[in-house]
Amino acid sequence: MHPAVSVLMSVYNGALYLPSAIDSIMAQTYSNYEFIVIDDGSLDDTWNILQRYASKDKRIRLIRNQGNIGLSGSLNKGLWTAQGAYIARQDCDDVSLPDRIEKQLAYLENNDGVVMVSCNLYRIDAAGRLMRKDRTDCETELIPWYLLFSNTIRGHSQVMFKRDSAIQAGGYSKEFRYSQDYEFWIRLLKFGRIAIMPNFLHQYRWHENRVSHRSAQEQVRYAAKVSAAYLSEITGEQMDWTDAYRLWCFWTIEPTQSLYFQIPENLKTIHTRLKQIRKKYVDLKLSDHPHKKRLFRKAGDSVGKRYLKWTLFHIYRKARPQAVFWALAYSVSWLKLRFFPVLINVLWSSLENLWTSSAGQRK
Repeated sequence: MHPAVSVLMSVYNGALYLPSAIDSIMAQTYSNYEFIVIDDGSLDDTWNILQRYASKDKRIRLIRNQGNIGLSGSLNKGLWTAQGAYIARQDCDDVSLPDRIEKQLAYLENNDGVVMVSCNLYRIDAAGRLMRKDRTDCETELIPWYLLFSNTIRGHSQVMFKRDSAIQAGGYSKEFRYSQDYEFWIRLLKFGRIAIMPNFLHQYRWHENRVSHRSAQEQVRYAAKVSAAYLSEITGEQMDWTDAYRLWCFWTIEPTQSLYFQIPENLKTIHTRLKQIRKKYVDLKLSDHPHKKRLFRKAGDSVGKRYLKWTLFHIYRKARPQAVFWALAYSVSWLKLRFFPVLINVLWSSLENLWTSSAGQRK
């Protein structure tokens, strides 16, 4: 009998946190899975750790690369040999909560047309202490809109997707050394919908040796290339990755670009560009949708929320009053009467994360 789920992990020199990641999969409430682990040419104690675990549980299948071939190549090896109809990703430094596989599998089986499901995340530090809650859940119909500007799914380690759809999409692209997950999500959208569950089912470990820390600038460039290609597809205009980078910085509230977004002309340029993109996105993707007007408004609300966050960021950084005024003005122009409820929501979320972070540090 084939397993229903194949858990897929690639690890390179990940011995430090590897036992915690494996233990979290071994402790799942759902048991009909295989655990495929690819050692991508590790030079530390990774292989010995994997062998010890594999000797105790036959569900663990090991593949050892003779040299380091990169994440995309390693994941494709596992993807092509997997026996499960569903693929659950797991990184070697993250932790899956016990009911993660059970709940994500049930969601995919009970929601026709959904090819991938993600969830909300707990961000933990190197010692495993809670840093903050990362909420990414939103209406499924809006996920393609958010993906235009950044990887709203956030992590790679907490998703589960249909293997057949992944194979049809061509697997992971070897052309993307970084942001291969983001690029993969865009191609998966051609085969069905992506959903994000409101449940917190995964712990994302934030530490200095994580790829997002070691190669942050290069990862951003790759992400901007993904965004530029997707934006070009939606708008019908060729967009350079540097143009997409500005939108990415606006959407993610990138602190290093604070001076750029203090200039009123730049805020206006972003405002005009996003109005154009929203129109083309809705015309192309939602023209026949029964809730087109509501989703059009929701997409606009997401832009207004970004302007609001820039307003608060400028206040926090003691930027010029002019910068605060114009960011606030554009936020109000997008949100209109919904401005105050959104403001309360943003402030509450910020306070909750501050409290969560301080509580985690006290433990």
